[in-house]
Amino acid sequence: MLDDGDRLLDLVGVALVAFILVGAGMVVVAGLNAGNDAGAPDADWTLVRVNDSHVQVGHLGGDAARADHLSLTVDGTERTTGWEGNVTQGDVALVRADPGATARLYWTSDDGDRILLETWPEANGSRIVGP
Repeated sequence: MLDDGDRLLDLVGVALVAFILVGAGMVVVAGLNAGNDAGAPDADWTLVRVNDSHVQVGHLGGDAARADHLSLTVDGTERTTGWEGNVTQGDVALVRADPGATARLYWTSDDGDRILLETWPEANGSRIVGP
């Protein structure tokens, strides 16, 4: 009889160790995946209309962003900013945007997650800069 009880305890012990190892493995894998993508840069961006045909997107400060992670769309069509390498404070780009168009600046993670960083016109009204 004792022999059956010992076997049962051995099986329970093996199952517990297996569950612990699987759980620890899942934690490690989740940690590695989280480390691959630090998230969107913590930066201030601006999108402003500078004249009737163009908007300007600019990095106002904060974390640098890799240019290949940024995309600018005007009414859903991607536009070229000309940015290369890291985009840092003071970097600006001018893109064509007809009156009434909506421009959006996105950041895309290594995993393909897309985050909206800035939109023009702003929800509380558009800004016009320049002379």
